[in-house]
Amino acid sequence: KIVLKNLVVRNGSSWPYFGGGTYAIGAGGHSNTVRDCVFENNGTNPDGGCHGLLIVNTASTSWSDATVVDNCISQNNGEDGIQVAGMISGSATDQDHIPKYIEIKNCTLRGNREDGLDVKSGQFIKIHHNRISGNTATGIVVHSPENNCASAGPHRVAVYNNLIDSNGQHGIAQADGD
Repeated sequence: KIVLKNLVVRNGSSWPYFGGGTYAIGAGGHSNTVRDCVFENNGTNPDGGCHGLLIVNTASTSWSDATVVDNCISQNNGEDGIQVAGMISGSATDQDHIPKYIEIKNCTLRGNREDGLDVKSGQFIKIHHNRISGNTATGIVVHSPENNCASAGPHRVAVYNNLIDSNGQHGIAQADGD
């Protein structure tokens, strides 16, 4: 079990592949909690962007994981405020590394250079009671599965009771591919 509480991650620099203030929350087979944390100003340098929080399943097997992100702030990051994604194997998302049972609630996602919340893959995801505003791209984007990994895209995503405003492109969008 991993618990991050009252943590501030600020001014992190880019990784060559993923970037991020915090990387790989959600090792399989565990219940993980990220509560009352702040992720801000990560990857805002000219070399590239970073997500505030990246949620992936890093287990070597397909054990399910459960991650709750509650009452966090992710702001002014170089890429997405929060991204939910599978680990990459070759050129496609690996079916065995899809995060499952994710809940993102009571969070503030604002002023990020891409999306407030980007759901690239995952199963059984609940997104509710968040404030999402002022992001350069979309407030919440849920991606369609790509042709080469049709089962790896997001499935059963529930989005409800969020306040979404003043984002650059859309409030909520469904997107194809990346």
